[in-house]
Amino acid sequence: MEGKEFIKTSLKIKKEHDLLIKDKERLFITVKPLLQEEILDIDETDKDLQQKYDSTNRVFFSSLSRIKKQVVEVSKKLKTFVESTKSQGISSDYDYTVSTLQKSADLVNKEILEFKDKSRSEYEELMQSERIFQNELDYYSTKFSQWENEMPKTIKPTIKNIIDPQDLPSLNQELVSIDKEIQETGDQYLTWDEVDHNEFIKLWHKYKNKPISGFLQAAANTLPLHDINDIKEHVEKYENWVFLNEKKKEVLGKWREEKKKMKTSDEVEEIQQIKPKTQTQSTVQTKQKLEEWRNNREKIKEEDQKQKKLEDFRRKEEELRRKNEIEDKRQMVLEYKERKEFEKAKSKLILEYIKKRSTIELSDEDKFRLKEREDRLVEQKTMRTLAYMRLQEDKNKQETLSKLKNQGQWSNVDSKLIQETIAFSKRKEADKVIPNTFGSMLVHRPTKTVPAWRAGL
Repeated sequence: MEGKEFIKTSLKIKKEHDLLIKDKERLFITVKPLLQEEILDIDETDKDLQQKYDSTNRVFFSSLSRIKKQVVEVSKKLKTFVESTKSQGISSDYDYTVSTLQKSADLVNKEILEFKDKSRSEYEELMQSERIFQNELDYYSTKFSQWENEMPKTIKPTIKNIIDPQDLPSLNQELVSIDKEIQETGDQYLTWDEVDHNEFIKLWHKYKNKPISGFLQAAANTLPLHDINDIKEHVEKYENWVFLNEKKKEVLGKWREEKKKMKTSDEVEEIQQIKPKTQTQSTVQTKQKLEEWRNNREKIKEEDQKQKKLEDFRRKEEELRRKNEIEDKRQMVLEYKERKEFEKAKSKLILEYIKKRSTIELSDEDKFRLKEREDRLVEQKTMRTLAYMRLQEDKNKQETLSKLKNQGQWSNVDSKLIQETIAFSKRKEADKVIPNTFGSMLVHRPTKTVPAWRAGL
């Protein structure tokens, strides 16, 4: 068997299997619109479980591959090390290489143990969830069996029962027959795979819904698993499927119109039977009171929340202030302790030094030598002080001599402090002149110039 024929036969077997499953689930498909919400929930949970399974599977296999790589690397290193030792003998870095290989082997062993523990815990969790799920299934199966054995209660006829399609036998039978024909043709994908059918529809719309030779050739190129005869057969099935769907739409439109007519007639009858209920004044008052009470309750809640927020804010500020005070006191205590300890250590050292000095017994020679040293130091100190005093005296003498020299140099020059200046002589002459108060200056200011046109006044 060649590859293409094997693929074709496998696809045909798969299609037959899918058709058998659809035949089994036909009853469920007819009830599917009524269970739309439940089906959506089931689909979502199924997707979530599939995603979790894929992620765990990915992590599992990635960790396995990583551990395998590490084992292969360690084994290669070991082989090379053994071969090198056989050929060259024990080298100088023998201990270092052995320790590194031991560490790498320990790391790999640790990772393997961790992986085993993790997989074991995940397996236990899965087993536990499976047990829980099995218990839930058993519970629901017992419930379903109870519901099947229960006797249905007698229900009064309502509008829903009247609107039910059982009251429209002819249209209902026609719809059922159309659905049956659609299922026999292969339902939505017409016994083909979803991907192939979608590609076929794209080409069908591209060539304007006409089975021309160009369309058949393009379909044969894009769908290598189907020959031209299969494509022609699929075209016939698709046209028949489109015709049946249009017919179904027409029948559904008629059925809806009849339902509306029946519904409107029943509603008119019910409206005539039901008397309008008037609201009494007491109900209106109670409603108003309820609304006021609710508003008051909401206001009280808001005030309480504000008060709580303020209290929390104050409490936090108080706690922060208390913490800061405690921290400051703690710092002061620590500083005081450190200072005291330092003083204690200092006094201890001084006492120890004094004790050592007191305990030392000096001989007569040592005492004489110490006395000589102290006398020598005292003599040196007195010599230094005398030398400093002589220097100061010499300095003062030089300063006095320089002052006397300067005074003697300028002694023959007359002092100009007693002489009259030019400004003083001019001021004296100006004081002799009687001031003319008519248009002239009251106070004589020789520094300021007088204009020429006022000089004659």
